[in-house]
Amino acid sequence: MLKIERIIENKKRFLDLLLLADEQEDMIDKYLPGGDLFALYDDDLKSLIE
Repeated sequence: MLKIERIIENKKRFLDLLLLADEQEDMIDKYLPGGDLFALYDDDLKSLIE
């Protein structure tokens, strides 16, 4: 079953996946706090959208 979850707290726990899209952690640190982060699950995590 597909599920989309909005991530509000502890967004950095997804850092490994976020680094696939943006290889500079310092840039991720700039936009992550103010951005909306969503996780797509299909039994397990499949994708992140920010």
